[in-house]
Amino acid sequence: MLLKDQAICIRAIDYSETSQIVTFFARDHGKVGAMAKGAKRPKSAFGGTIELLSYGDLVLADSPNAKLATLTEFQPRFDVVRGLSGHLAAYHVGLLTVELVDALIQDRDPHPGLWDGFLRFLQEIASIRPGGNAGPEILRRAIECQGQILKEIGLQPVLDTCANCGLPYSPTWHGSYFSSSANGLVCRDCEGAFADRMSLAESVAQALTSPDRLRTADLQVLRTIERLLLGHFTNLLHHRPKTADYVLKAL
Repeated sequence: MLLKDQAICIRAIDYSETSQIVTFFARDHGKVGAMAKGAKRPKSAFGGTIELLSYGDLVLADSPNAKLATLTEFQPRFDVVRGLSGHLAAYHVGLLTVELVDALIQDRDPHPGLWDGFLRFLQEIASIRPGGNAGPEILRRAIECQGQILKEIGLQPVLDTCANCGLPYSPTWHGSYFSSSANGLVCRDCEGAFADRMSLAESVAQALTSPDRLRTADLQVLRTIERLLLGHFTNLLHHRPKTADYVLKAL
């Protein structure tokens, strides 16, 4: 059976001197592993070695009994690869998000909305040039994309009320906290029940709960939110994302 789709390469490893095993995040078929025979040959049918973050139309020969599909056609585009290669911070943020998608999305579980948002995110950060405003813009877009990933897998944090007692969030709360085990905000009356709670400055709580506030947040607030999210992903994955520290250092 042939599968035709649009896909982003989210993992590529050498299999032999001439072939690769590639994992694609495909728009209509989800995460799919494939054998790319002869991909590393100079005159490869795929235009050469398949690169991480390249994307385009593909055709897979699939079998219900095979662990890997066979890649028969791939027409890659490299604008994301080229854009990120010149910006270390954006590159690390891209790798972190790829790692999260790979770890949290199940095989053959399609998420077309996430696919569209993920590609748009990669294109946007690839177009940001290094400079004074680059860090906040990259982090903001990363936080938004990571939020979309959590929503797609059904683990969107509760941010409009206390995740424990349901008290509606208000900037007038006398203390705001985030707890990964509670999966969201926790008010002062409930925070004692969650050993992993993280106290939030008012500016952080407001940016976390309001898209408008997030868009205007400064780098310090965004870094705090990203640390919070990385801790949350660490709890979900039971290990810290490999690229987490590179992201925070680069920004």
